[in-house]
Amino acid sequence: MDTHISICELGGANSCIVDKVCDSFYVKKYHIIDNNEYGLNLLKGKNIRTSLSWDNTNILKEDSFEEKFDLVISIGLIEHFSETDTAKVIKYHFDRCKKGGIVLIIFPTPSISYKFIRKISEFFHMWIFLDERPLKYEEVNSECSKYGILKHKSINHLIGLSQMYLAYETST
Repeated sequence: MDTHISICELGGANSCIVDKVCDSFYVKKYHIIDNNEYGLNLLKGKNIRTSLSWDNTNILKEDSFEEKFDLVISIGLIEHFSETDTAKVIKYHFDRCKKGGIVLIIFPTPSISYKFIRKISEFFHMWIFLDERPLKYEEVNSECSKYGILKHKSINHLIGLSQMYLAYETST
């Protein structure tokens, strides 16, 4: 991998990380794939010092996008699908990544604090992520390990709705 990396963020309409990532690393290209047109249009207002592009694409449907990236990221994406579709979405991450590149997937996991906060939020009708299903490491790793080698595993418990971070080096 050269010193200027290419990044693809899946489900990144109105990305909350693109600014900081592009300011912190030598990014030659940052590409976002999402099917939320409103959120993608918000990207036009971002002042990014690298090549920023996006596609309005449903990643569950066949697409002709063949470009590969050094790093493929998703934050809070894979938990919004059925088990079958989650497996397809995970594969899509690896399909978009160069061999030897990194796939970073961040998703909610059912820790005690996650379950407690969600239960309280649901009780008060404040829970807005109606299709979210917190995922366990075993389900995600089972699929990811078909396409890559686990390099990092951690859980951020500090935010309450615990998020698991998994990073894989691609082998395909």
